[in-house]
Amino acid sequence: MDAAPPPRPAADPPLTASGPLPNGPTLPVPRAAAVFVDAEPVAETDFAAARVPCPVCGTRLEATREHCFGCGWKVVAPDAAGTATALRASARAIYLLMGLSLFLALPAVGALVLAYVDRGKARGTWLDGHFEWQVDTLWGVFWMGVAVLAATWLGGRFLGTGAWGLLTGLPALAWYVHRIVKGWTRLSDGDPITGG
Repeated sequence: MDAAPPPRPAADPPLTASGPLPNGPTLPVPRAAAVFVDAEPVAETDFAAARVPCPVCGTRLEATREHCFGCGWKVVAPDAAGTATALRASARAIYLLMGLSLFLALPAVGALVLAYVDRGKARGTWLDGHFEWQVDTLWGVFWMGVAVLAATWLGGRFLGTGAWGLLTGLPALAWYVHRIVKGWTRLSDGDPITGG
């Protein structure tokens, strides 16, 4: 006797073949491959395995979700995975420029321009926080630089020594290096960045 195949849940859309699932820090929308036996579609993976974890909070999501119901992050469709890869490379380049700006000031200007250009493209993805972090860091170090120059000038003018610039410059430098290292580490791990 032939056993009847188990009924398929009515809520799930039909599965289509689209190749292997992409890997990476983005949240791709998987399409499970289907094998047709006697005109009856039988999925290669069960429906629970067709869910993917949210990279931010780990909530298991269906392939058709546009936003994670656990944390609200936007799900990246497979065709947008290339865009996410390009944005991640751009964020990495900005962190490198920020590191170079420790020795020369000019790379910081390029980093700020790139961060502003790509910030809008990253809205709603896990990379959004990285671009905001970079913009905030670069503007913060600019204003700290202005404060260091003012302290140096005022100290030299009224107190006879410019050492006040050094006293204000060292904490600013430590803050800047900390933010570059923290951002680079979180980006390398594929994690979003939040907080100060």
